[in-house]
Amino acid sequence: MKDRIEAMYRPLLDSLAVDLGRRYPAVRFQVYSGAIGSQTTYQGWQIRLEAVFAGRGSDEADCVALSIDLCHLDRQPRVMADVIWGAPSGECEASLCDWSGTQADLTLASRGENVERTVTL
Repeated sequence: MKDRIEAMYRPLLDSLAVDLGRRYPAVRFQVYSGAIGSQTTYQGWQIRLEAVFAGRGSDEADCVALSIDLCHLDRQPRVMADVIWGAPSGECEASLCDWSGTQADLTLASRGENVERTVTL
């Protein structure tokens, strides 16, 4: 499942990072994917596009990220996707969870168009 999600979303996120970097040169955009939670029961994998803002005060979030997480890869995988601001707020702008584990990749694939719109707002 993680290979399918990576194949669907990595090119989109890489392209968005380049396009957004051109439009907003003061913001650093980066795409990451890899294992997360390997020392816990989470046993997950994540792909994310992060925007990092320079010069923010300690009372302002210095980043915002769109992430797609797969968890419980050693059991029945689950999918989550969200847009979250960094510290200090950690506010979640949007989220999607599929805890059924049966349609996770199809649900995200059908919403791929919305992912691009969410990131570019």
